[in-house]
Amino acid sequence: MATILNIDVNSLPRKPNREELREKQSKDLNQVQLDVDRCLSRLPDGLSKIQQEVLQDQLVDLILWVLARNEGLNYYQGYHDIAITILQVTGLRLAMPVVEKLTIDYLQDFMQPTMESTKHVLALIYPIIKEVDPFLHDFLLRSEVGSFFALSWLLTWYGHVIKNMNRTCRIYDFLLACHPVMPIYLATEILIYRREQILDTDCDMPSVHHVLTSLAKEENLPDE
Repeated sequence: MATILNIDVNSLPRKPNREELREKQSKDLNQVQLDVDRCLSRLPDGLSKIQQEVLQDQLVDLILWVLARNEGLNYYQGYHDIAITILQVTGLRLAMPVVEKLTIDYLQDFMQPTMESTKHVLALIYPIIKEVDPFLHDFLLRSEVGSFFALSWLLTWYGHVIKNMNRTCRIYDFLLACHPVMPIYLATEILIYRREQILDTDCDMPSVHHVLTSLAKEENLPDE
C-alpha cells in the first residue's frame, strides 16, 4: 500500500496525543466511537479483550487524526470499515499517511456536507451498464430500484459486506492501484456477473433491491 501511494516509510508521523486529539475533534468523537464499538466483526479472531480495546482505540485515533488534518472533510458511517482494514495490515503509524492519502485521493466525494456528490457518483453505474448490457440497464430502470443499493459497497470499499480479510485486502490493493472511479466499475461488473439472477427476479423495486443488496456478499462472488 505504501508503495502504491508513494509514501515514505522512513518518515512516518508520530502517534497522536490521544487526549488532545479527542478534545480537538470532539464534534466527531461520539459518532466515531459508536461506529468503532460496533465493528467487532471486523477485528481479527482470537484477540483478547484488552487487544480488541487497544485496536479499537487506535482506530478512533486514526480516524480523528485524518479528520483533524483535513477540516473540510466530514466523517461518514462506513469510513471506519476502510480505516480498520488499513490499520490491521499496516499498524497505526503507517496507516495514518495511507488512510489520509486514500481519503484525499479516493473518498472526498463521500465526505462532503451533503449527499449530492455521493448521488452523482452512484448515478454513474447506469451509463456504464447501458454501454455493456442495454437489456439489464432497461430492466433496472423499469424496476425503479435506483442506485442506493450500492451505497455501502462504495462507502466501505466493499469491506462492510465482504468479511474475509484476505479477499478484502486484494480488493483494496486493486482499487488503490486504479483510478478513483474503479469502485463504480467494480459495482457494475458485479451486476453484470450476476445478470441472470437479477433478470430472473420480478421487475419491481422491492424484489430487485433485495437481490442487488445481496450480490456483493461472500457466497455470491466468483472464486479467486
